[in-house]
Amino acid sequence: MEGVLGGRITAFAYPNGTREDFNAEVAAEVRKAGYQHACTTIPGVNGCNTDPFELRRINLHNGMCTNHQGQFVPALFWAKALALL
Repeated sequence: MEGVLGGRITAFAYPNGTREDFNAEVAAEVRKAGYQHACTTIPGVNGCNTDPFELRRINLHNGMCTNHQGQFVPALFWAKALALL
């Protein structure tokens, strides 16, 4: 993939990404493979003390950032993305 993309791949995403899909041993193997961080599908925000191999996600999907007419509202997007709402 790196050859096709023309750059180094530094991130890994655990398949399915739930707490049942990875553990410390799996995270150690991901680190050993040379990745700098890995994403889960566990909801939440990340802080300066978050393990870079257990990064959480904020789920943004269709309808979460629109007004009553279905129009995209950037302020709603950023409020959700920054975990303000």
